[in-house]
Amino acid sequence: NPSNAQTNPSSYDNYLLNKPQFALSYNRSKGHANWVAWELSPKWLGTIDRQNDFRPDEALPQDWPKIKPSDYSSSGFDRGHLCPSADRTNSTSSNSSTFLMTNMIPQAPDLNREAWEHLEQFSRELVEKGYKLYITAGAYGTGGEGSKGTATKLDDVVNVPARVYKIIVVLPG
Repeated sequence: NPSNAQTNPSSYDNYLLNKPQFALSYNRSKGHANWVAWELSPKWLGTIDRQNDFRPDEALPQDWPKIKPSDYSSSGFDRGHLCPSADRTNSTSSNSSTFLMTNMIPQAPDLNREAWEHLEQFSRELVEKGYKLYITAGAYGTGGEGSKGTATKLDDVVNVPARVYKIIVVLPG
């Protein structure tokens, strides 16, 4: 919990959601996570197919707006996973959890499908070699470049971050 996020609904911009598969700090004002943190080890990897069941996260406080997959439609940005789908293939429910919209940020297609994909695959290769990883990924700022140019908001509800980051701690398994 690098930002001391709280499970108190009055923590609008730093609300802690603890899930079995990952933890995250949700930012209601921005409509996406500040960060998502997870462990990557053999216990999380298996053969389950990608679920592709993008949906709002009902674990947010009831009166909070829920980001929908359609909020990203025709925006020029991908619904980019913070905790990747391929990092949770040990069960259908684990993989499905990665498709909650609280685990998504607007990502430029080139970043999502190339640079981050390569880094994520490298991380899983490290696990295959016997390492355990602790990963935190997040976003900050406003105003990112997508396939249709620079944007600050998607559908007037989701902030487009200016920067993204991924911190990976690699330990012997």
